[in-house]
Amino acid sequence: MSLQRTCGAWCGARVMFALVVLASLPSCGESDVPTATVTTRPAGLTEEQWGEHLFVSHGCLACHRLDGERLVGPGLGALTGTRDLLTGGAVTVDEAYIRRALVEPNVEIVRGYSPSMPSYDYLSESDLSALELYLRALQPPR
Repeated sequence: MSLQRTCGAWCGARVMFALVVLASLPSCGESDVPTATVTTRPAGLTEEQWGEHLFVSHGCLACHRLDGERLVGPGLGALTGTRDLLTGGAVTVDEAYIRRALVEPNVEIVRGYSPSMPSYDYLSESDLSALELYLRALQPPR
């Protein structure tokens, strides 16, 4: 496998992925999501630190920035308020929305984005909770 290859199937844009990101995504054009792996938070890591590990190891940085700036997907440092949906209406960005966005990302598409995020419904409940905790920790204090 080369260190980089172009993949447009998952993110809706032509993006160069590093080997680390490729390891967590299926090949271009594959319709299957990555299969679940048994993961257990190592002793000594907080739940938030484990969430950060999951965020990085599942390739989220390929499409999301940690600040509020847009990349392929929305920046994750400003997940507050409401977002207008492509189908009309709006959604409040709260803990329930973050969970839905992880397990059913293409159900509520925010206007201005394409339905290209893979589902992470194969993650365990504890891994999803850790990932949510990490994403909430990126938010500015209210």
